[in-house]
Amino acid sequence: MNRTKFIERPPVIKDNHLWDLLSQLLDFDPNKRITSDQALQQPYFSSHEAISDISKEQLDHTSLAAIAQLERDSKGSNDIKSQPLHL
Repeated sequence: MNRTKFIERPPVIKDNHLWDLLSQLLDFDPNKRITSDQALQQPYFSSHEAISDISKEQLDHTSLAAIAQLERDSKGSNDIKSQPLHL
């Protein structure tokens, strides 16, 4: 039985950046598949078009989240009570 080793591009996906991202995320070979960190560096998220599509509210929210993270990092607390609970 001959198995397909790639996913064919659906005709509804017109954006080349999107298709490139999806095909790398869905690669059948785990050694070739990109990580989430690598995915976030792809042009789909980092291109001029993507950045210009971000609303002011999204930028404000991102700035607040970054400030909160910096504040947590500067405290350097390893106290279990100050850490988020992950189940």
